[in-house]
Amino acid sequence: MSATHPDFKPLPLKTDVYVYGNYNSPFTIDEVVAALEEEHGHERQFKIKNLETYVLAYCGVDIFSPITDEDGNFKFTVTEYGKELTKFFPLNKSKKSTERA
Repeated sequence: MSATHPDFKPLPLKTDVYVYGNYNSPFTIDEVVAALEEEHGHERQFKIKNLETYVLAYCGVDIFSPITDEDGNFKFTVTEYGKELTKFFPLNKSKKSTERA
C-alpha cells in the first residue's frame, strides 16, 4: 500500500528526500533512510550511498545546509531558499516523508 494519496503515484525518491528534509529539519541520513524505507525500500536506487548523494547534491545547490547540533552530531537543515521551493511541489506529499522516523 502506497503512503501517498491513492489517486496519485508515489513521489520519486529524490523528491521524497527533499520533502522529508523540508518537514523534519534538522535531520540525519539515518533518519531519512528509516522514514523512506517502507515506501522506497524495494527500489534498486534505495541505498544509503545514494541517499547521501542526494542530500549532498541538495547542499550543493543551497537547498540543505550541513550543521553540527549542540551534542556535536552532524545533521542537515533546510535553508530559506529550500523552504521557498515547496511551492513547486505537488500537494500529495508522501505521508512517510512528512513524519518523523
